[in-house]
Amino acid sequence: MKTTFHSHFTILLLTFCIVPFLGQATNYYSDPVAGNMNNVGSSSKPWAGLSSVFAANKTFVAGDTLFLRNGNHGFATVKGVNTGFVVITPDAGHQPVLTRLAFSAFSGLQTSFMKVEKLTIQSES
Repeated sequence: MKTTFHSHFTILLLTFCIVPFLGQATNYYSDPVAGNMNNVGSSSKPWAGLSSVFAANKTFVAGDTLFLRNGNHGFATVKGVNTGFVVITPDAGHQPVLTRLAFSAFSGLQTSFMKVEKLTIQSES
């Protein structure tokens, strides 16, 4: 009986210690038309275009998603060293455009674990 109690207690303890770390990923939003870099990056207070987000040295952690809204996000240079994937993707119902997209070194290290999905990249002309 003692072993069963200790096993259940151990599982319960591990669950309460690990689960909070799993929920730390955040959704951020970038809107080149209505956003502002003084905002918090939430859905109701999005940042400016993607190029501005990385120019402002915003950082992300594994599991974060950056949703892009309609408009031209400019020439974005993505940077960041992560331990797991950070996703950059259009917000639902949006079709963001970038003029160029590059990946750069950050603090002397190469950009890592950045996943870019379903973006349109086209020249200004």
